[in-house]
Amino acid sequence: MRDVSNYQADVNVAELPEHIIAVKATEGTGYISPSFQKQWKAAKDAGKVRIAYHFNHPSLSAVAQGRAFLNVVEEAGLEENDCLAADIEVNDGLHPEAVSDQAVQLRNWIEEETKCKLIIYTYLSFAESGNCAGLGEQPLWIADPSRPPANPRIPEPWKDWVFHQTGIVKGIDSDVFHSDNVEDLFKYSGLYKPPPLGEHERQVYLSDGEVERDTIVHVDNFIAGFEMRVGRALFRILH
Repeated sequence: MRDVSNYQADVNVAELPEHIIAVKATEGTGYISPSFQKQWKAAKDAGKVRIAYHFNHPSLSAVAQGRAFLNVVEEAGLEENDCLAADIEVNDGLHPEAVSDQAVQLRNWIEEETKCKLIIYTYLSFAESGNCAGLGEQPLWIADPSRPPANPRIPEPWKDWVFHQTGIVKGIDSDVFHSDNVEDLFKYSGLYKPPPLGEHERQVYLSDGEVERDTIVHVDNFIAGFEMRVGRALFRILH
């Protein structure tokens, strides 16, 4: 695999020999890679397996970042076997518990919207400091350039790896996929559009300043006194 961003805007991904291309789409809530659409389309036209990734900032809303990421990728064309990843490598000055809690919220929101298995990119010392607690069941994309290809160290909370970023080759990050069959990656892809709402269902956005979530509520429940618990937060319709 090779992973590219706007730093490699002039690279023709179709000419790369690797079968898998990861492309940076967004960062935070306001940055969209200017070359994402071009690189994303070129990868498809060349028959590559594609991964779109988001660079996460834990100081920003997980839901807002998830929305921004999916909006950009869906506009560029998100298809059945495409995969999604989150780059979890900065703490924005927050403690590890806050960083990991926000990353879990981002994971939950994206997976609920797409039914995918979100791939997590990180590096050893960042994960070992507790910034990735709660993400051990996610496919791991680990940066460990000091180790031989396909032999990375695996930080807690993970037990295995899916991608090993081994270094830079001709100005482009180079990675190894932990399988001889590229189709094994498809098990992490998801339903790129959620099922349509039923006739009597409504999608609502819930927030108490800490907990944020989209959910579906039947119209019969839009009555005073209806309650819904999300994590530690309790939401109630007052009138």
